[in-house]
Amino acid sequence: GAGDGADVPRVAEVVERRRAVAGAGPGAHRAFTIRGSHAASMFETRADRNRDRRRHYAPAPNSTTIRANELTLHPSPLAGADPARVRIAAIILLSLLLRLYYVLIAPVGISFENGIQGSDDEMSHMNYVLALAHGDTIPVQADSPKTAGALERNAFEYYQPPLFYWLAARVVDAVGGDLLALQVRWARLLATAFAIGQVLLSWPILRRAFPVRVHAEAAFLVVACLGAHVKATSLVTNDALIYLLFTLALLVMIWRRERGPSARLDAALALVLALAWLTKSSAAVLSAFVLLAEFLQARSTRSWRALARAAIIVAAGALAAVPWYARNLRVYGELFAISA
Repeated sequence: GAGDGADVPRVAEVVERRRAVAGAGPGAHRAFTIRGSHAASMFETRADRNRDRRRHYAPAPNSTTIRANELTLHPSPLAGADPARVRIAAIILLSLLLRLYYVLIAPVGISFENGIQGSDDEMSHMNYVLALAHGDTIPVQADSPKTAGALERNAFEYYQPPLFYWLAARVVDAVGGDLLALQVRWARLLATAFAIGQVLLSWPILRRAFPVRVHAEAAFLVVACLGAHVKATSLVTNDALIYLLFTLALLVMIWRRERGPSARLDAALALVLALAWLTKSSAAVLSAFVLLAEFLQARSTRSWRALARAAIIVAAGALAAVPWYARNLRVYGELFAISA
């Protein structure tokens, strides 16, 4: 009606006044009444509405509030880490945990416990360790694994070279105690340390062998966590040490190929071969492998001087073990005493 048309100018006036008040600042608050045929209406600024919301949701006086500038965010330890290195570290950790499981859970002897079959020769190796821990005399083997009752007497590993057993005896001596189960587990821990060393040294070899990194990582996972290898290198045996020395010898040979022969690398290879001869008679295989690799290289390059140099290295390594193998000839009538 006529009243409605008369109110139009008033509405426009009110809107203009509202805009003016809104520009007066965030604290502005004005109310305006429109007189006419319509009911009075209230207009308020956006600042007023936001203030009311804050007031409605304001915390209680004793409540705890956290301001943005009070937050301290600590980055994750893996933030920014190279994913490839994280994967390698995870494989090494998994390899260690698997071996520690065997160290602690595997039964001592040939019994079957905790879902694991014990080793039939671990106690024979352990008796060798205990013999050296209780005295400096290397025991003489009188039994063979084929002899009746040999598995009960556990005295058929005395023909082995003494390096691992001497080291394990020193560990048992240092720890002390007469509890056999504890002594076995300390000796197992030594073998595990050698096994983890072999795992670590295998990575640079595999990285060179496989140009594609993911292939090298897959091979590394197999080397580090293969079940049979994990078990064999977590028990009291000289296998873990000989595997470590084989791997180290291969790595030194690679360095000699990459950097060229040097007196330091030649001495390192001779030392590794000598330690291998004093660990297990399978060092003969390692020495033959070194000579074969150098022969193939010499044939391709027509550099026979390098082959002669390798022969000297192999001879020097074997020379260090001559006293042990001379003892075998004297005591058992054999160089390696395998049939003793």
